Amino acid sequence: MAFGEADDSGLRDIVRELLDRVKGNSRRIRDVEKRSNSMESNLKSIEDRLMDLEKKEVEDIEKVKDGLDELLMRIMKVENKIPKIKERLEDVPRRGEFEEVKSFVDLFSPLETEFLTEEEVKRLIKEEFQRRK
Repeated sequence: MAFGEADDSGLRDIVRELLDRVKGNSRRIRDVEKRSNSMESNLKSIEDRLMDLEKKEVEDIEKVKDGLDELLMRIMKVENKIPKIKERLEDVPRRGEFEEVKSFVDLFSPLETEFLTEEEVKRLIKEEFQRRK
């Protein structure tokens, strides 16, 4: 049986080697599964973040669009008011015309010229009469 024992020993070595390889492969497969799960988790996180960013980007674009629409409406209102403002400005006197009218008002203004009030004239007449007596 010495020959059979030798065969048993070789078979045991082969089985042991196969078991070691299976264990090693199982460990590697677990490591690969862990990495795969980690990568899937990271990928899911990245996808969620991208979806959030996309959603925020759409909201921001909508805000900008709304702002531009509002700005366009305001510009249109201003453009519609410009002809009316021009019409009203045509009725407003120019600086030269205003200065001319102002000089006439100043010329006839009792505060600016040496006009006397009625009371002052009466007082001056009384003073003159009293002085001549």
